[in-house]
Amino acid sequence: MVAKKGPSSVRGMQEPTDARTEMLEDAVVQHLRDNVLHKDRDMLIVNKPAGLPVQGGDGIRVSVDSVLPQLGAGAAERPRLVHRLDRNTSGALILARSRNAATRLSHAFRQASAALACERAAAPPADQEVAGPQVQKLYIAIVEESMRLEDKGFVGPTARQMQVPSKGRRRAEEAGLAAEEGPVLTQYTVLARCPEEFALLALQPVTGRKHQLRKACARVLQAPIIGDGLYGQTRSAQQLWFNDRLDQQPGQPGDRPEEALSRMLRCNRHLQLHCIQLRIKDAEGFHVEATAPLPAHMRKAIQMLFRSLPEDLEAQLPKLVQLSDFSTPQSLQQALTAARHSVQSRAHENAPPKRSAVLPRVVHVDLPADPKFEHLAMRSRVKKERDASASDDEGESSDSDMESDDEVMDRKARWTSARKKEAKEKRRVLKKARRALQKERREQILAQTPLSWDK
Repeated sequence: MVAKKGPSSVRGMQEPTDARTEMLEDAVVQHLRDNVLHKDRDMLIVNKPAGLPVQGGDGIRVSVDSVLPQLGAGAAERPRLVHRLDRNTSGALILARSRNAATRLSHAFRQASAALACERAAAPPADQEVAGPQVQKLYIAIVEESMRLEDKGFVGPTARQMQVPSKGRRRAEEAGLAAEEGPVLTQYTVLARCPEEFALLALQPVTGRKHQLRKACARVLQAPIIGDGLYGQTRSAQQLWFNDRLDQQPGQPGDRPEEALSRMLRCNRHLQLHCIQLRIKDAEGFHVEATAPLPAHMRKAIQMLFRSLPEDLEAQLPKLVQLSDFSTPQSLQQALTAARHSVQSRAHENAPPKRSAVLPRVVHVDLPADPKFEHLAMRSRVKKERDASASDDEGESSDSDMESDDEVMDRKARWTSARKKEAKEKRRVLKKARRALQKERREQILAQTPLSWDK
């Protein structure tokens, strides 16, 4: 007879999970209280660790939203969220301490996007500032090197590039993102490059969209952020080398509490993206600026790759990059025009080449007598014969060039087909020999092992 489980046994099964949740909540609250960047009667700016989600969801027990009552203990109102950071993104996060402050700050975060969305409407005077407070954000990211990375520029992903990949539960989010309208704009500056094909970027998002910076780097600049498993390749050779070298770097004693919190949050591989600076200002003279120190994993990575940068990067940041002011419609339109121009230039670079560009000029060289270079030698001989008769008729020489190219392509195709047949025959012989060897070994084993009925 099976014993029936009582309430005590069920309660006992839940106790370890609840104990771990309470322990994690206490650690998160302590970390946020120790990393307050700014505090006044309207807002609270904290340094969010990587791996901590801002809002709850399926399978999420602890988030910034769940610990807000503990952060606002003793206050008249519970703190409120006005914007969000991705789960694996660290950096400055603003919390409103009242309902009026939350409304005002939420409007400030949406203002630039609303101004660009209404660009086809009647434009206000160019020198008229956008009403209400302005929020400027600066991010630091380590990305893979790309040919599209200029020293400075604007990035404006298209609607197709802003879509979220359809992976399981993200399909509903993709449908919600499709309804967002208006341009998407980001300004970037390359702070440093390294011979290992990595770059350090300073990113200033003008608008606010879901995964805006990660999509702009991966899909437009073709320079995915290190550790981005959604839009990048975390198992690529370059990122595997990065993870291996980063694990070999020695840590500092002051980083142990942060590393312990990362293990509790189960954040093993960090996204190399950090919101390092926030600036809030309005026409009334209200001005707040907060700088979030770099987390331990990004500080180790920057010291490993970019040795020319100063160790106190947070203090030297104003000398390296300046936050741009997009408080007027004119500045927004100029930034949007620059982004569109960069998109058109990239489209021109990716256009298919013309016929003249497909046929490069062949240099007269003495090639070795190897079958691998037979088609090149043939092309060189045709080039020499064409140059000898070029003085008679230039048109005929161009026709002969086209014919010689066809012959070269046919010869190359025949050579490739022969090599494929040779490789196929070699694989067949090896497979036959392997089977014969396996059969011989099987017979030897059977001959040495007596069967049960032979005993």
